[in-house]
Amino acid sequence: MTATLPSSVHGSILGNRVMRTEDPALLTGSARYVADLDLDRPLHAVFVRSDIAHGTINSIDVDEARQMPGVVDVWTAAELDVSPHHGFAKIHDDFARPPLATERVRFVGEAVAVVFAESAREGVDAAQAVWADIEPLPAVTDPELALADGAPVVFPDHGDNIATTESPDEPVDIDAVSDVVVRGRYVNQRIAVAPMEPHGFAVAPADDGRLTVYPSNQFPHYVRMFLAGATGIGAERLHVVTPQVGGGFGGKAGLQHEYTVVAVAADRLGRPVVWIPTRTEDMQAKDHSRAQVQYAELGCRADGTFTGLRVHLVGNGGAYPGIGAALPGGTRRMSHGTYDFPAIDFDVAVAVTNTPPTGAYRGAGRPEATALLERLVDQAARELSIDPIELRERNLLGDDVFPFTSHTGNVYDSGRYLLPLRTAADAIGYDELRAEQAARRESGDVRQLGIGVACYVEITAGGLGSEFGRVDVHADGSATIYAGTLSHGQGHQTTYAMLVSARTGIPVDRISLVDGDTDRVREGSGTGGSRSLQVGGSAVDQATEVLVDRAKALAADVLEADAADIVVDVDAGTIGVTGVPASALTWAELAARAESDGEPLTADTVFEQDGATFPFGAHIAVVEVDTETGEARLIRHVAVDDCGTVVNKLLVEGQQHGGVASGVGQALYEEVRYDGHGNPITSNFADYGLPSAAEMPSFEVHSTETPSPLNPLGAKGIGEAATIGSTPAIQNAVIDAVSHLGVRHIDMPCSAERVWRAIEAARHGNGDPWREPPAVFASMTKGVVGDEAAAEAADGI
Repeated sequence: MTATLPSSVHGSILGNRVMRTEDPALLTGSARYVADLDLDRPLHAVFVRSDIAHGTINSIDVDEARQMPGVVDVWTAAELDVSPHHGFAKIHDDFARPPLATERVRFVGEAVAVVFAESAREGVDAAQAVWADIEPLPAVTDPELALADGAPVVFPDHGDNIATTESPDEPVDIDAVSDVVVRGRYVNQRIAVAPMEPHGFAVAPADDGRLTVYPSNQFPHYVRMFLAGATGIGAERLHVVTPQVGGGFGGKAGLQHEYTVVAVAADRLGRPVVWIPTRTEDMQAKDHSRAQVQYAELGCRADGTFTGLRVHLVGNGGAYPGIGAALPGGTRRMSHGTYDFPAIDFDVAVAVTNTPPTGAYRGAGRPEATALLERLVDQAARELSIDPIELRERNLLGDDVFPFTSHTGNVYDSGRYLLPLRTAADAIGYDELRAEQAARRESGDVRQLGIGVACYVEITAGGLGSEFGRVDVHADGSATIYAGTLSHGQGHQTTYAMLVSARTGIPVDRISLVDGDTDRVREGSGTGGSRSLQVGGSAVDQATEVLVDRAKALAADVLEADAADIVVDVDAGTIGVTGVPASALTWAELAARAESDGEPLTADTVFEQDGATFPFGAHIAVVEVDTETGEARLIRHVAVDDCGTVVNKLLVEGQQHGGVASGVGQALYEEVRYDGHGNPITSNFADYGLPSAAEMPSFEVHSTETPSPLNPLGAKGIGEAATIGSTPAIQNAVIDAVSHLGVRHIDMPCSAERVWRAIEAARHGNGDPWREPPAVFASMTKGVVGDEAAAEAADGI
């Protein structure tokens, strides 16, 4: 399918900067989040969580807590009586998680009991009175140590700490065909999702015997399906209504195990139950992401031509491996990147550890692939004394290869990989920056300049290629869109309204969006994997096209004209006979006529996209590094991203800014850390380095447009693209600033201490971070070991 935007609107509203119509409700406070719900006498669920990383539960004493003021009940696993279950994706039956721990706890923050109280304060007081007698067991938080012989086994019945593995049938010998092989051990650190609004969930019994479910979640229809399966409550009894969601980024996906407890409690106790975690609870107990150790090798000829890629990747699935354990497989699938590799050899081993489960965060496996590739390319550029941009240009896939099938099985739909790289280089003044860098090095300036480059391609709408859309026009001339996606900051109401307006002429501010309500929206796959515009928008666009055809037929009947002579005047917002504007009908008149005929003016469709799309781009970052203190400061960042056809430039730029900000956080500041006993030491924003606007320059964002042939809009995803490009560009820039001092690599986050230590190590001849991969890779079973269905879920989030 080729991109076919309505011809009547080329040059009008689509492609322009249209202000978001959803913002007034957010800015004035009339929009409501889970914590703002006006429920009738709600009970507050407060979870009692383990402060032991690994241990055997001897007993849990709740008697004192039950007697405290305001407490309605206190449950352990025995009172809950719900079987262990999986969340978003199953990796292995052995890793099913009990909503409240039974027999054993496996990470600090795992829920062991829950208090239901009249107020949150009373619930917190009672939770502190619950006494859990837990006998500590040896804990392991490092995934490499977890895979080593003699490590404490997190699930004894499973037999080892291997959650899942992937290994090619035939290894590739890149050494035999290469003049140079560059190697690096890269830690893509564990980070927290940290949305502005922590998780939240509420359930209220309704008069008709159903339950109204209010999740802060990205996938409302999946919540209903998974919740029914976990609790035994029939799906027909569950009405999911998603309030405003204050950020998701992949972390609010699938079924949280707290949901199960709250839903069962509301059903049994006959009262609304709400769970609003604190920031510390959210940081300790909910999914983290990334958490990879990558042993990466790139083969090159003397002229810089790449001969092959070899990677051994260690992932951390946490204590109950789920979707996060599948994401390293997504890293493998995206390891071909933008380059013309003759061969790829990529092994994956994901460990079970005594840490919270890992999950998705902005990019979900794709940033990790780009990070390892772009570090290798920069290392090769230095080893071969070739400029980093020139080396990339020599190896980028050409414009004439698309559609292109990668060695890992992806089919890239369209691409022009050289264009954004050259656009970024021109925009930032690359040659002038290199000259300034040389001058600073020559003068021995304390503040050295670093220039970091990164090219990327990513996958969007993978595994979730269908979506529902419906459009109604009302007798007052307004319109309502119903979409199976879930907007939580992306601007769907504005974008979808633009699509409807482009075909009808109905003003954008007279078009509203209904989403997140499983009674009002027939079906849907939610929002994740940067899928919404290309599949949800295409569904809305196609539904609007069908609606316009219906309207034309109705107008022909009313005006007693041939349907072939009926046209939509988008500028006037009317439908009439060609050349006879005086007799044209307004949308209000047509909708009123349709309603009087008993057939409201409505149309719906399910759009099916045949495959994923692959956005791409190039980022260049400029940093200053103080060589005496190690402090790195980002002073410029140019992002050139290609998300296919741009419908709203303002929203694309907003996603680029947000994506770069996420990249700044991981590259320079953020890291979830544990001590030797499995205790978290970054449990709030006082300890976890979440940057603010003060740490960021004004980003310079640009777009190139290479339409996708897979949907009528020509659109690709943009929500995660800038994170994928910015993170390695900033890391490369920091390393580039001190590379002349002998520094070969610095793991993220590139904190002042870490940069200073790298400089000191290089001065003492210890600048090479390479070591041999863990022994587990020598004995791995070929192929995929684990639930292969999880791989499809990983590409869709």
